[in-house]
Amino acid sequence: MVDVPSDGNCLFSALALGLGPPHTSSSVRRDIAAYVEDNLAEVSYCTTNMIKSQTSAKDMDVSTCISKIMQTVMSLLTDL
Repeated sequence: MVDVPSDGNCLFSALALGLGPPHTSSSVRRDIAAYVEDNLAEVSYCTTNMIKSQTSAKDMDVSTCISKIMQTVMSLLTDL
């Protein structure tokens, strides 16, 4: 187990450690942000429905949405 700083970048630091060099927390954050920007419609649809589902059972199931987001992130990390 490796500790990462609790500086607000811990997710990106952990991902960079898992991916190994030459990845850094900054490069992982930048790549994920670029992916989200390039795929804004899909990400926005999913996150909007995730927020709505907290107040309405008729909207997209939260676990389905989280699964979709995780698949997207894993796909992005595979391409790095």
